Amino acid sequence: MLKLRRPGGLRFRLMAAFGIFTLAVIAASVIPISYVVPFTEQHLVAENQYYTLKGMIDYDIAEGRSPRLIPIKRLYASRTEVNGVRLDPIPEIYRNVPEGYSEYETPQKASFLYRMDSGGVTYILETDQTEFEEIEHRLNVVIYVFSGITVLLSLLLAWALARTVTRPLRELAREVRRCAESPNFRPLSVRTDNDEVGYLARVCESSLKRMHETLERERLFASDLSHELRTDLAVVSTTAELLEGTGGLAPRQNAQMQKITRAAAHMQLVIRALLSLVRTKDIQSAEADAVPLTRAARKVLERERSGLHDGRVRLELRDGTTSGGPLAPEGMVTLVLDNLVRNAVRYTDEGAVTVELSDRGFRVTDDGRGVAEDELKKIFEPHYRGRGCRGAGMGIGLSIVSRICEREGWIVSAGRAPGRGACFSVLMRPGDKNPEEGRKAAS
Repeated sequence: MLKLRRPGGLRFRLMAAFGIFTLAVIAASVIPISYVVPFTEQHLVAENQYYTLKGMIDYDIAEGRSPRLIPIKRLYASRTEVNGVRLDPIPEIYRNVPEGYSEYETPQKASFLYRMDSGGVTYILETDQTEFEEIEHRLNVVIYVFSGITVLLSLLLAWALARTVTRPLRELAREVRRCAESPNFRPLSVRTDNDEVGYLARVCESSLKRMHETLERERLFASDLSHELRTDLAVVSTTAELLEGTGGLAPRQNAQMQKITRAAAHMQLVIRALLSLVRTKDIQSAEADAVPLTRAARKVLERERSGLHDGRVRLELRDGTTSGGPLAPEGMVTLVLDNLVRNAVRYTDEGAVTVELSDRGFRVTDDGRGVAEDELKKIFEPHYRGRGCRGAGMGIGLSIVSRICEREGWIVSAGRAPGRGACFSVLMRPGDKNPEEGRKAAS
């Protein structure tokens, strides 16, 4: 069964190219025939009519003999008798035909006419071409039908050719996809002949091998980093707990110890969230720590408030959830909220940073100077820092936010808040909306 691929596919382009080429060849053949045949016919018939009529006038009629006419020819004259030769009068329908060759056609009859004036008499030679015109019409029908059949056959041939050409590419694409999804590298199980497809297969295999080697190095690095960081954080947490448990600490010292304990616990969550982005086996452990959105937001704001001392920036929480909001991995949602709130505080000189919670997600708005329109599409790109950026950051905070949202199936968007600040929205329950509708709902 003939299947047309989507426009833009390789098979579709091959078929289109072959079909266009065939149409061009047919047009280059049929169009000249359509013009050359009538042109040649007209000149040959006109010449034949001219010499036939001139011979009748100069020889037969001039010598007083009746012209010898074949059954398909008739001779008319403006006078019914010339040199004693009786001639048929010119029919009313032919009285205004131009001098020389012309054609006259009715639904019942087709004729070639030739008009000549000689000795004050107008002669018209008529040749009945009805049968010839029918044959010519049938010939044209045959040409057009043959052209249509040729186009269909060319499309079938193009489909078969495109299928043959693209089959090794499709097989290679399927094999590359299987190998890319495999946790370990394995060679491609396709033929690597010494042609273009074979060269492409060898390049893909080499690239897949390097990709798996790079991923393996990243996994090993992540494992080592996880071990080292968690070991030191465990020491910090244990030491702080022991110092708190010994008693005898001043209230200010005790507050600092509690702050160290909270920071260490937060770093544990952040490390687990970051590692889950690069290590597959950390995903399940991150997903197991699901907490309500309200709980995570309160912890983030409590920690951020402890770092604000001048009172020029206020952190506000508006909880519009019915039962704590959607559940989310604590490390993931904490890292997203932490980055967004910290950014909002950094770019707000005076005013409020507001976190609004709902049953479908959250929104962080500020009273800062906002984000320029031309930067909104680039703001989530890695290492991108907008105009007037502050601090010594590397421009990866919002990139991490974007990666986490993509992995969790959330939709993050940036825009301008009512007034002059920025607004970042995260839709955690997009439902069956498409991404574009989700972004509109989030903003």
